[in-house]
Amino acid sequence: MNRRRYLTALAVLAATLLLLGSLAPRPDQAPKPAGAPSTVASSETIDAQLPRDGLVRARVGDLVELAVTSARPEGVEFPALGELEAAAPGAPARFSFYADRTGRFPVLVGEEGKEAGAVEVRR
Repeated sequence: MNRRRYLTALAVLAATLLLLGSLAPRPDQAPKPAGAPSTVASSETIDAQLPRDGLVRARVGDLVELAVTSARPEGVEFPALGELEAAAPGAPARFSFYADRTGRFPVLVGEEGKEAGAVEVRR
């Protein structure tokens, strides 16, 4: 009798694992995070520095390499990417992403969230 319960429990566990495995997204079907490469091929790499450049212009599909400098240690936030990096004199915050959608995306510096510049992405 104990053997039958053990085998039944094992069969239920195996069926549960198979069901959960079939529901999980496969790596080739997983959704891409914001800033991940889209299906559009990259046409150019944009190297920019804020606040010097003020407004960085890119097109959908471009790879944007962005450095944000600061005169004192503080945080730099790029809300469109959901990322926060530290910047200090001689050590800029760095962001690297593929422009996958159009719009104007501000880059904020310090606790007060002062805009250091923005990235504008066009088609």
